[in-house]
Amino acid sequence: MRIEHIAVWTEDLERLASFYRTYFGAAVGDKYANATKGFESRFLSFDVGPRLEIMRTTTLSPVKYQSAAQRMGLTHIAVSVGSEQGVDELTSRLRLDGYPIQSWTGLAGLVMGTTRVWCSIQMGIASKSPFKR
Repeated sequence: MRIEHIAVWTEDLERLASFYRTYFGAAVGDKYANATKGFESRFLSFDVGPRLEIMRTTTLSPVKYQSAAQRMGLTHIAVSVGSEQGVDELTSRLRLDGYPIQSWTGLAGLVMGTTRVWCSIQMGIASKSPFKR
């Protein structure tokens, strides 16, 4: 077995799709929309591993958490950039683009909406919400 995809809610589908395309090279799939249900989503594909489905709704009120708050359930998404230099370069790019970064040795962390995204040599990235500038 393998994980096929992971889904996350967002308030701004296009902005989040653009973030993953710009910084992680995600291929952004066509938008699926169901006006009757007030639902739309896009699948984001990466070179390897599961896809990420980003979803928006107008009929539900997903619970909002404080940015970076610890909670049960999905806590972060880890993205491998392949090298320490890759982590440093991407962290610098994100910082220059206005994303506050949480750093640990060999890691950078960022919060996208309420989902942490980590960047490291073998897993994850940085801390700014694409929804709040």
